Amino acid sequence: MWALINNGVVTEITDIDPEGRFHPSLDWQPCKSEVEPGWLFDGDKLATPPGASIQTLTTAAMSRINAAYQAEMAAILREYPEAEQLTFDRQEREAREWQAWKDAGEEGVEPATPLLSNIAQGRSMPKADIIERVIAKSDAWINASGIATGKRQAKEDRIATALEAGDRETLESIGW
Repeated sequence: MWALINNGVVTEITDIDPEGRFHPSLDWQPCKSEVEPGWLFDGDKLATPPGASIQTLTTAAMSRINAAYQAEMAAILREYPEAEQLTFDRQEREAREWQAWKDAGEEGVEPATPLLSNIAQGRSMPKADIIERVIAKSDAWINASGIATGKRQAKEDRIATALEAGDRETLESIGW
């Protein structure tokens, strides 16, 4: 994103690199997606105009971190179609139940794994290999989502602290 600066004020935003597209005398500055016309530029950094309420700054900060969190999680899920994502919980449950049975020396009745058995059949792979992959991917997702969730919650706490203190600068600076 880029912001057009006129007399220290953002007057226009574009997501297309303006280099070579406009007269060189125009002052285009790189910016984050939350920047809007009316923001101020002091020659070094962009900031919301002083008239923005503390609640507006808080809402903008929460929007930034939530959007970044969603984007990080979506980047992981992007490689799977939505219909497959709907089976993740079931895949993990079947895999962990079967693995627990296997780890216990295959005592008792083998747990039913209709979804994983069909996936294994469709992929022409042994069910044990599918189960190993499901558990590994599930563990990787739990790790990545746990870290990202903790990061988002820490930033949410920082926003709450800044709001309580009336710290406009911190609210404007909090990003992912």
